[in-house]
This record gives sequence, C-alpha cells and structure tokens, in this order.
Amino acid sequence: MSRYRAGAIGSEVKTHSRHSHLEDYEKEVAVLKGYSLYWHPKHQFPFIIKNEGDSVEGEIYFDVDIKTIKKIDRIEGIDSGLYRRTTVYPETENEKYQAHTYVAGSKLQKEKQKSKKLKTLLPQKN
Repeated sequence: MSRYRAGAIGSEVKTHSRHSHLEDYEKEVAVLKGYSLYWHPKHQFPFIIKNEGDSVEGEIYFDVDIKTIKKIDRIEGIDSGLYRRTTVYPETENEKYQAHTYVAGSKLQKEKQKSKKLKTLLPQKN
C-alpha cells in the first residue's frame, strides 16, 4: 500500500475536521517557505496561498496511507474547488521533506482580501 508524508498546516487545532484522521500519525513541527496563511472570518478555517518570501509554521505527518489521504481530500473539498492537494517541501529543524498539503483552491483564492494573514495556528510556547 502506498504511504505518504502529508503536510498539514495548523492541524494541531483539535476542532479541525481532519484532526481525528491524523492524530495517530507521527508528526513534527515544520516550516513551509513560499506560502502565506490566512483565516477568513466567514469560513472559520485556515487556508494557505503561494507567496514567495513568506512562510507558514505547521506540522508534517509521516507515512500517511492513501486511504487517509483520500478521506482528507473529501474533507478539504478537493472536488468542489475549495482546496487542492499539492506537493511541497516543508523543513523541520533537521531535514527538508517532500510532502503533500492543501492550498487554497479557486473558491478560497477569491476570499484572500477579506481574510486575516497569520503566521501559525500551532499553540505558542510561553
């Protein structure tokens, strides 16, 4: 069975619908360069958009099976154009990985101007 590394920006937020599908996988904090993170008040969920010169902190999950990836594709609204899955290269403290993540699809791209730009959704250390 095929297995993937799947980047999931802000997935530590336990209210996200994909959290229960990923909580048992090994994960590590990672930085995704070349993207910006946005939060739209109407939608109440985050999205990322390609933006050279910026970066987003999130998590990378290891060895995610294709069945789980397909479930997350449905949750993320791939078929409706809400998000699209793409290959990215997040970096942890010690290594750079090839992974999949979900970026804003055509529907969310239009909402960028109404959204608040963020750096991370991960819990902040004191």
